[in-house]
Amino acid sequence: MANPPPPTVIDAKFLQALVCNEASPGLVEAFAPILADRLPAAQIDTPLRLAHFLAQAAVETWMFRRLEEDLSYRAARIAVVWPPLKARADLLAMNPEALGNAAYANINGNGDEASGDGYRFRGRGLFCLTGRANYDAADKTLGDPARHLTEDPDLVSEPVMAVQTTISFWHARNINEAADADDISRVTKLVNGACLAIADRAIIKSRALKLLGK
Repeated sequence: MANPPPPTVIDAKFLQALVCNEASPGLVEAFAPILADRLPAAQIDTPLRLAHFLAQAAVETWMFRRLEEDLSYRAARIAVVWPPLKARADLLAMNPEALGNAAYANINGNGDEASGDGYRFRGRGLFCLTGRANYDAADKTLGDPARHLTEDPDLVSEPVMAVQTTISFWHARNINEAADADDISRVTKLVNGACLAIADRAIIKSRALKLLGK
């Protein structure tokens, strides 16, 4: 027997409550209806699946405040987040393009620092999609010949594409299985590649379940 739908509609008010009203009102109003439409069709449709999905999205979008990574870091923060760049931190500070190219060179399908791939394929969307390989994978999965993400990666910052690429990423990694097991460490690693801010993700997941009546 299919699981009954959660009792609460995923709308802008719900998303604001999820992050204690820290979200950008315009942003959640833009993508909340898209989530409400697309998540059930994508079988992200049980309280646990929704709670895990939304908790990850909240943290990866800085509490629903933006759909694009801000790489305007001060030198001290660069040294903490990217220790290999510590010696160059002063030169990279408050220079988003230079930092992106240095930090993300030669990973996730990106070319070297001079290629510009690091900044071009910086984090965007609900799960901060990062790296040429991930953009290319989303392109192939979505199969839209008119909207090539590797040619125009800024598309992932648009609400519709932000939702579509995030759902595609979720299914490509079979994250529903980890969500069904309520394994937040595994869900977080599948989304983030590590377990960064896992305490925040756990708090928001629990809050989502309460808002969903569980």
